[in-house]
Amino acid sequence: ASKEATIERPSKEEVTSDTADTADTALFTDMESATDEQLLEELEGALNPLPKRKRLPRSVSGSELNPKEKPEITPAVIVNKVRWTPAVKGAGEKGRGAVKEVLEKISWSVHQGQKVGLIGPNGCGKSTQLLMLMDQIEPGGGRIMKYPSDMKIAYMQQEADLDNTKTASEELFATFNDRTLAQIDADIDACSSEDRLDDLTTYIEERAKAEDHLAEVELMVSKLGLEAYRDTLVREMS
Repeated sequence: ASKEATIERPSKEEVTSDTADTADTALFTDMESATDEQLLEELEGALNPLPKRKRLPRSVSGSELNPKEKPEITPAVIVNKVRWTPAVKGAGEKGRGAVKEVLEKISWSVHQGQKVGLIGPNGCGKSTQLLMLMDQIEPGGGRIMKYPSDMKIAYMQQEADLDNTKTASEELFATFNDRTLAQIDADIDACSSEDRLDDLTTYIEERAKAEDHLAEVELMVSKLGLEAYRDTLVREMS
């Protein structure tokens, strides 16, 4: 005699919470009208769910922070509908802009703890936006809000603006905008011979500050592993 497999339909009360938790939606929501094949398919999907798709990074085309409100998390920067057109050299007294607008209603934001990347082809205005944050370029429209307004922003140029006539250590020392010790010593000698005690004190203090900065340069040279290149001209380094 042949045997037939039958499926006993469980009541809703008999469906355990453990089984229900494995499905994205409730099981057997319409048991009365469902066929045996539909029940088997639904049960199979619940016991062997498909792996969840990885969440891809999303691109942000607008500001996540409301430009009309002060952000709760600071420091923060909000770029709101910024426009910019580069000036055309020799365009006349009024300095007419180029026909093509580089930045057109650009909006984005970033606050403490976030990392934001500006991605795009060359010439699309990525560096221009960063220079706007540094107040080195004025937007042609829109506005940039910084909280707090006096925040300090560090910016590394794409191409270093270095003096190729200086050595590596001299270029590092130049970041302090100090005069050389030889220049300061010349003023100290002049004050001593002319009995200018007030100026002498000022120059002595300046020399002490420059010596501290030289010590910091030596520390940087050591940390960067540039001991062998201390006296190498910048133009000879890549």
